Amino acid sequence: LISLISLSLYHFSNFSNFSLSLSLSLSLALSRSLSLSRSPFSLSRSLALSFLSPSLALSFLSLSLSNFSLALSFLSFLSFLSRSIISLSLSLSLSLSVSVSVSVSLPHTGLLEDERLASAHQAEAFARQVHNLQAQLRSVQEEIDSLEEEKESELTEAHEELRLAQEEVQLLQQEAEESAAERENDIASLQEELCRHQAELGRLNEEAQEYELEITTLRAEISMKSQRREQERRGGDVETLKQECITLREECETLKNDNRRLTERLQLQRTGSNSHLSLKEDGEDTGIGVGTEMGGMAESYMTMAECQSTGTGTNCRLVDASIQKNISFDGKPMTPTGWNGGFGEIVSLRDQLKQAEEKASLVQRQCDCLKTELRELQVLYDCSQRERAGMEEELLRCKAELERLAGGGQVRGHTGVRGQGSP
Repeated sequence: LISLISLSLYHFSNFSNFSLSLSLSLSLALSRSLSLSRSPFSLSRSLALSFLSPSLALSFLSLSLSNFSLALSFLSFLSFLSRSIISLSLSLSLSLSVSVSVSVSLPHTGLLEDERLASAHQAEAFARQVHNLQAQLRSVQEEIDSLEEEKESELTEAHEELRLAQEEVQLLQQEAEESAAERENDIASLQEELCRHQAELGRLNEEAQEYELEITTLRAEISMKSQRREQERRGGDVETLKQECITLREECETLKNDNRRLTERLQLQRTGSNSHLSLKEDGEDTGIGVGTEMGGMAESYMTMAECQSTGTGTNCRLVDASIQKNISFDGKPMTPTGWNGGFGEIVSLRDQLKQAEEKASLVQRQCDCLKTELRELQVLYDCSQRERAGMEEELLRCKAELERLAGGGQVRGHTGVRGQGSP
C-alpha cells in the first residue's frame, strides 16, 4: 500500500506538471486570439497553436493510462480535462466570432476568403478532434469506472483482510494472555510442589540422620556386646576351663598314683596268695576249712566287685579282691582275726574309687554344660551377626531411598524450570 501511494503521488506530480503545461498553452492561445485584432492575418496560426496543446494533452493521457495503479489521479485529471475542453470550445467559438467580425469589417481580397475557408476547415478538423477526444474521454471514463470498481472491490477485500487480521490478532492476544495466566498458575503450582518436596526431602534427611545415628548406636552396642561376650568367653570360660583342666589333671594324677599303688598291692597279694596256697595244702584240716570259707567269701566279694564295676578299668583290680582275705598288705597270709582290717581297707578303696568316678562324671557333665553354653553363645553371636547384616541392608535401602528421593526432587525442580522457560 505504501509503494502504491508513493507511485500515485509521483504520477500525480507528473499530472500536475502536465496540467500546468496545459494551462500555459491555453493562456498562450487566448493571448494570441486576443491579439487577433492587431494582426488578422495570423488567425489561422493562432488557432493552430491554440489547438496544439490539447493534442499534446491527449498524447500524455494515452501514455499515462498504460499504468493501472493511477485510478485516483485519473479522476482529478479527467475533471480538469473536461474543464479544459469546455474552455477550448469557448475559445473556438470566440475565434469563430472574431473571424466573422473580421471578415465583415474588412472586405478585402480573395486572400481573406481563402484564409476564412482554411480557418473553417481547421475549425471542422478541430471539431472532429474534439468529438474524437470526447469519445476517448468516454472510453477513458468507462475504463476509470471499471478501475474504480476494481479499486473498490480491492479496497473492500483489503478491509476485510484487515478486519480478519485484526480479529486474528485479538484472538492471538487472548490466547497469549490465557497461556500467560496458565503458565503463571503452572509456575505457582510447581513452586508449591517444589517447596513441598523440599520440605519432605528435609524431613527425610532428618530421618536418615536419625537412622544413621541409631544404626551407629546399635553398631556400637553390638560391638561392645560382642567384645564383652568375647572377653567373657575368652576370659572367664578359658580361666574356668583352665582351672578345671588343672583340677582334672591333678585328680587324674592322683587316680593314676592310686591305681599304681593298688596294682602293686595286688601283685604283692597275688604272690602272697600263691605261697599261702602252697602252705595250705600241707596244713591241717582246720586250716583247710578256714581256707574254704575264705574262698567262698572271696568268691562272693569277687562277684560283688564284678557287679559294681563301671567300665573304667577297675574290674581288673577288683577281680582278685578275694585274695585279700587271706593276705595282708605286707605280703603275709592274713589270719581270721586280721581279716576285718583288710576287708575294711578294701571297702574304703572301693569307696574312693566310686568317689573318683563320680567326680569324673561330674567333671564330664560340667564339660558338657560348658560346651552347651558355648554353643548357645555361638548361636547368639550368629544371631547378632545376622541382625547386624540385616540392619546394614536396611541402612543401604534407606540410603538408596534417600538418594532416589533426592534425585526425584532435583528432576522435578529441573522440570519446573524447563516449564517456566518453555511457554
